[in-house]
Amino acid sequence: MLASDTNLESSLDFDLKSHDIDHRKKIGAFYTPLSVSAALSDWGIRSSSDLVLEPCFGGCTFLEAAIQRLSELGNPAPEANLYGCDIDPLAFRYLRRRIKQEMIAGHFFQQDFLTKATERSMRTKVDLVIGNPPYIKHSNFSKNQREAISELINTSSIRLHGRANLWAYFVVHALKFLKTGGRIALVLPGSFLYAEYSASIRELIRSKFERVVALTIAERLFLTEGTEETTVVLLAEGFNKQPADTPFMVRCIESVEKLTELLKNWHINSHTEEIAFPGHGLIPVQVGRLHQTLASVPNMRLLGDLATIRIGLVTGDTPFFIKSRSEWKEYKIDNRHLKYIMPRSQYVSGISVDQDDRREHIENNVRCLALRPPSEPRQKILTEYLARYPMEKRASNSTFQRRPIWYQFEDNHRTPDAFFVFMADKGPRLILNLANANSTNSMYRVYFKESVTASQMKLIALSIQTTFTQLAAEIIGHPRGSGALKLEPSSALKLNLFLPSNRNSSQIDTVFKKVNEKLRLGDATGARLCADAFFFKDGAMAAYLPALHSGLEAVRNRRMR
Repeated sequence: MLASDTNLESSLDFDLKSHDIDHRKKIGAFYTPLSVSAALSDWGIRSSSDLVLEPCFGGCTFLEAAIQRLSELGNPAPEANLYGCDIDPLAFRYLRRRIKQEMIAGHFFQQDFLTKATERSMRTKVDLVIGNPPYIKHSNFSKNQREAISELINTSSIRLHGRANLWAYFVVHALKFLKTGGRIALVLPGSFLYAEYSASIRELIRSKFERVVALTIAERLFLTEGTEETTVVLLAEGFNKQPADTPFMVRCIESVEKLTELLKNWHINSHTEEIAFPGHGLIPVQVGRLHQTLASVPNMRLLGDLATIRIGLVTGDTPFFIKSRSEWKEYKIDNRHLKYIMPRSQYVSGISVDQDDRREHIENNVRCLALRPPSEPRQKILTEYLARYPMEKRASNSTFQRRPIWYQFEDNHRTPDAFFVFMADKGPRLILNLANANSTNSMYRVYFKESVTASQMKLIALSIQTTFTQLAAEIIGHPRGSGALKLEPSSALKLNLFLPSNRNSSQIDTVFKKVNEKLRLGDATGARLCADAFFFKDGAMAAYLPALHSGLEAVRNRRMR
């Protein structure tokens, strides 16, 4: 704990009341807890003369921790060893409370770090780059940021994917400011470990440093900040002093307390880190390897071998277009202009949706009725309702702009065979479509190949409920900051399914009914064990079930911590 924690927290609380989350999201600012800043500063600052750069200092917690660490090491004027950038005026308001005005000039710059060139910004390079780079999607880059990134790409040997997040460019640019032998200690989003555009950054870091460790933190650090990303701490030392075969070590840390403990014993444990299974870093290596081995047994298929996936319908404004029966009655909209559409997955808890579910949803006033106006509506009630939508909002809605008729959102694809629940805390589900329904993009739409029979569709839905495939989802999915697991369409198609050929349709129907009933009653664990017993009651897979069960439990405990 920093000596000045209480004062700093009260100062930050005062500022953050007027510094709303929407504004911080816009500039990509997610303020790092003091405990993390202190742990990284204690690791990265190793002498009283170390120079430190914070490329986006925001709430100043890293600077505060650096001052504390340098003071402990005997530096009488630690502020003179610090450098930083930030575009947010509020960051400088706090900075002036902590650092004298004469120490700010030449050390701290109110501008985007990406516009800073080493030869023009500082008279020397630094021993440590530390911080939490801004998290901004490429689609939200400002004009100045796009220009700075273009210049950075032209002067760098690394080529980043066009969809790379802003933090990725910060990491690349930060290396230009390091001395030989220098270090980085950065708080990054979980996508650093699994996004396609991150692969080149990981390789760059591996090739430039003597030792590299990425630590996934199971504890959710930024949930109150409104971010859905998990957290990775990237530590690297020995810049430009690396051997040719530097390993890229990844492991999972349960909490900030465990992170602090590990960093205090950094040199003692220099060669004992557990390498996590490739991906987001939450999978214990032995669990991932077991799943990898079992994925090669006979009767394994990929979901992509049997089906295609499309995202659901994009309404552009779901509350406007999809309402409950009673809500539509208030507007006096005729039933002939309404059509049943799949409600959110919380209202469809099983692995099928049928006509009985449809009637129940409508009668219980679930929001499941979609507006279907004709191309040229003439009914006054209908035209009046559509006219309620503000013209300025309609003009600024990019989804509406792409449509020939702004209020018609159905597409030309056939009715889906099933729906895929792609984001949930208990893992994915395949819901067979017996209600002739469509869905919004809250679910994926699944279209089986013509060769797949109705009985095989049930077998596939059951296989997804097994511990083996639920674990596969944990490995290839992306944990979200809320604790949920998300699978992109391309990931869902890579799910491993065990589909034995010696199960007849009568057996499949019986177990499908049991699993469906358990899920509808909220017994996800019971449904999974029932599916396991059906698929793995004999054969080689049965012996590995205890290890699969404990592995899935361990991974989910980390993800939903």
